[in-house]
Formats: sequence, C-alpha cells, structure tokens
Amino acid sequence: MPLAQSELVKLRARLLEFPSGEFINDRWSQIREGRERPSPQLLKKDSKDEEEEESTVEEMNEALYGHISAKLSEIQESIPLLHRIVCAESEIVTAEEEENILEHITELYETHPQEEVLALAKRERIERKLFSEVYGFSEVNPAFFMSVLAKLRRIHGHLRLPNKGVFVECGSGLGKNVYIAALMHSWQRCVGIEKIAALNRRAQSLRERFNSTTMTKLPQSERDLRQEMGLAFINNDFFDGVQDLVLEATLLYADLTCFTPNQVNKFFFLTKDLVPGAVIVVLTRPLLSDYTTASSENEQHLFLLWSQDNDVLTSWGRTSAYIYERR
Repeated sequence: MPLAQSELVKLRARLLEFPSGEFINDRWSQIREGRERPSPQLLKKDSKDEEEEESTVEEMNEALYGHISAKLSEIQESIPLLHRIVCAESEIVTAEEEENILEHITELYETHPQEEVLALAKRERIERKLFSEVYGFSEVNPAFFMSVLAKLRRIHGHLRLPNKGVFVECGSGLGKNVYIAALMHSWQRCVGIEKIAALNRRAQSLRERFNSTTMTKLPQSERDLRQEMGLAFINNDFFDGVQDLVLEATLLYADLTCFTPNQVNKFFFLTKDLVPGAVIVVLTRPLLSDYTTASSENEQHLFLLWSQDNDVLTSWGRTSAYIYERR
C-alpha cells in the first residue's frame, strides 16, 4: 500500500535535500542493503549548542533510519504522488519575475522580426527537402515554460543550487526557451540544438546582445553566478552526432507535437541513457504510451512527475505537457 499523504508530507523536507534520482538510486539502495546508515550530517542544522544539536540529530537519524527501512518499498511506489504533492504546493513564477523575464525576452528579440526568419527557414526546408512536419516551427507560451522551471526549482536539488545542471532543448528554434532558462537559473551549460540553420543562426546571433545587454539588467549577484555558464546553440539533428551532448542534460526539453510514433519511441529510448534524476519535459506525445514499444521492464527508467492536459498554449494551439524523471 502507498504511504498516506500525511506521511509523505512529513518526509518531503528530508527527501528534497537530495536530487531525487540520486537519493532513490544511491541512498535508499545502500540503506536497504545495510551498507549505510544516514549520516549525522544528513539532518544537521546550525545551532549554538553543539552538544544538544548532536544529540537531537542522532535521535532524528535513528527515527529516520527506522522509518525508511520499514517503509522503503512503499516510499518508492509513492514517489510520483510525492512529487504531485510538492508540485501542488510549489512556488509559481511571481508576477514580478514573469513580467521582468518577458520584458527582457521581448527587448532581446525586438530587432529580429520573426516573419523574416520564418521565411528563410521555409526556403531552407524546401532547398534541403526537409518536408516532414517535424521540422516545422512552433513556440510555447513562455508563462508555461517559466512555471515548469519554477516547480522544478522547488523539487530538484540541482535547480536549487547555483551553477548546477545542464539544460538542453531539442529543436530550439529561435532560442527563446534557452534564453528564458538562462535567466531563471545559473546552469553549468544551457544549450539549444536546432536542425534548421536559419533558425539556429538567428538564435546564436542574439547571444552577444544577451550577454552585453540583457544580462546587465540582472542583479549583480545573479550576473556573478552566470559568469561561467556555457550558453550555446548547435546546428544539428539531436538524434545524429550530438547525442553525447543531449545525454549530459539534467533537464531535457522537446516539443514532440509533430513526431511520428517511431521518432517518439526513439526519443524515449534516448532518455534511458540520461543520468538518474534528470528531468524530461515533452509536449503533446507522452513517453509512456502506445507511442513507445518498450517492455514494462524497460519502462521503469521513467516515472511521471506531473502532466498538464490540454492546458499548454503554443503558436499551433493548445496541447498537453508531460514531465518525467529518469529513475
């Protein structure tokens, strides 16, 4: 039986001390096999009275160890529920933060008319005979993308620490999501991969303006955190030649709206080689469905954190979003 919601809420604070994939695959397996008891440092907090603190920490560790040992299988089964509880209580993007980011993005793109670039992209697709709709251009509502990042900041360790994590967008178009991600978190690397050269060139051409103008409007502390962030746009097919880069992602984003079932299945198997704890955000096509032909055993490498059914606005209309974690 899954843990009761009240028990999950009590465990939430301790579980969120770690990126959940690391906690599930490392700490819990070690505890289960009796190779490790929770360290006194696990729950240690600042205190003026060190002796009292150590005593309290030891007691908390004993209680936590006993509870996890007894309820391990139930906790693992209930992880998706745990994340849904956290998501329901998570911070959303504040009106001020959303307004500031949208203003920065609007200013960044104001001298680059989208119609002109799309005309060039259409011409390129014709010349290169890229007639499949998978190469079509669409943009997601920035408010949705920001809300996903805000929830993940609350849930995942690498989004609550500076200079952690790698963001990769497969099919980055004009690069707006990449720049939004760079404004919301100080990643180690923030990368867009786009097959259509005209779109990728335009995204890349804005990088200098982003660094010299947009970044200067952030608080100094935020600018300092992003000094070492690698921001890049790569002109390639993410299935061909750059898979090693894709597999570095701790947050992988892709719009699968125009993907064929075979392409969805190929993307699904690609996620199997991501690091445990990595998050995958996809639009329209769920990864655990009739689109994927994996066996039930293979499907265990992903679980659904949450979904938004027909609630995501794109330039093509409304669609659904699915957010998974690599086990």
